[in-house]
Amino acid sequence: MLVEDLAVSVLIRVRDLAHIHKFEFEEIVKQGNPVKEIVALSDDYNLMIIGSTTKEKGLFSPHVGERIAQEVRCSVLIIAK
Repeated sequence: MLVEDLAVSVLIRVRDLAHIHKFEFEEIVKQGNPVKEIVALSDDYNLMIIGSTTKEKGLFSPHVGERIAQEVRCSVLIIAK
């Protein structure tokens, strides 16, 4: 399954659950450096739920989810595929 297909199926499921349980959520799509973009948004939220497609970091590259968790100014839940 492609990452885009997974993202679409997850969003459909979240939309359905939001409708059933009557809660609001906001979808935000950004381009650029994921850490910088997410950290910039974090002041506006109490909790951010973020999907990740990688569980392990490379030898020389930091894990994006790890960097986000360290730098955001709100609570963050990272869901790895």
